[in-house]
Amino acid sequence: MGHTVEVITSLIDPVAVNIERTAFAALGVIIQSITAAGAAVAAGGINVSLDAALVADIKAIIPAVKAKAAPLLASVAAPAPAAA
Repeated sequence: MGHTVEVITSLIDPVAVNIERTAFAALGVIIQSITAAGAAVAAGGINVSLDAALVADIKAIIPAVKAKAAPLLASVAAPAPAAA
């Protein structure tokens, strides 16, 4: 199933495939950390460690994420036109 999703994503936006892979890898690490921490989560949170490879993957997608998010952020941050 995962491969099918990546194929569909690549047809729509090839750059998004790396973003998708990295996001799911990071989410996997976070879920694993929360699950392993158990009660510590309820007691005030946890710290999540990312290995060097995942950090490198995240750094590699930062420009693409910023480029994809820029139009969305601009439309949210843009002031509404003044009423005439």
